[in-house]
Amino acid sequence: MKRYLLVSDECGVYLGSALGFGFWSKLDGAGQDAACTFPSETSVAEHVAGWGEPPNFDVRTIEVEVADRGTPEPAIYATLAECVAAGCEEWSP
Repeated sequence: MKRYLLVSDECGVYLGSALGFGFWSKLDGAGQDAACTFPSETSVAEHVAGWGEPPNFDVRTIEVEVADRGTPEPAIYATLAECVAAGCEEWSP
């Protein structure tokens, strides 16, 4: 299924957030071997707008093909291999 990732040249792939902190593949992967995905480019923009202030680094969306694992929204993650297949730089969990 087609989903969208949030990526940054400087920070890598947006892996998700917890306790108000965002985790990025190039900064602190927090042991994550998958990245959160969004159903549309609009939903990515809405998520970033929810941070309160715009990021002080580049961000963009890219399309990723995610295998259907029967996971309900919004907990649909792209594996590391799926992110790399979409053109993202590989990271080390």
